[in-house]
Amino acid sequence: MQPILDHIAGVVRPALRKYLAAEKALTVALESKDAGAVSTARQDVMLAARQAADVLHHLSDFVLMEPSPALTFTKIDDVRSTVEAKCVFLRTAKPVADVGLLRDVTDAFKHHRPDRSSATVRVSTDVVPIGSGWGQMRWGEGKYGGAPSRSSSRQKTATSGRCRRSSRTSSMLG
Repeated sequence: MQPILDHIAGVVRPALRKYLAAEKALTVALESKDAGAVSTARQDVMLAARQAADVLHHLSDFVLMEPSPALTFTKIDDVRSTVEAKCVFLRTAKPVADVGLLRDVTDAFKHHRPDRSSATVRVSTDVVPIGSGWGQMRWGEGKYGGAPSRSSSRQKTATSGRCRRSSRTSSMLG
């Protein structure tokens, strides 16, 4: 179990922190109204989002392949199902299926046009910045003032470290 916890501490969390820092830098750039700074910050956020999505998604592979008496899985789907059972809306206990969305976003980043018919993100360019202004997200979620964050324009939407279906938002971070 310790190698899994070390991987989370040494790989997953740093990637998520880097993404959060890039989002904050984008907010600062947007407030500055400097077009060059905004463009660079958007590129930095997209790269950090891709890296964070990749390591977070592949954590299930790491768990599957790392022997642990506490975690015994025989298939990757078993790992994903176990994790997905713990995914809930922010500040609630209502379940939400975010593991599949994370897989779809990661596959789109990797393959540009995933060939799985069940993929909800059809092309990597569907992952775009959106605002999270009044009425677009649940109360108290998203960036103040509707600043753009990484998201998918397809059926399911990933925003600022959270996943969203329609008007629902849930935490990918726990």
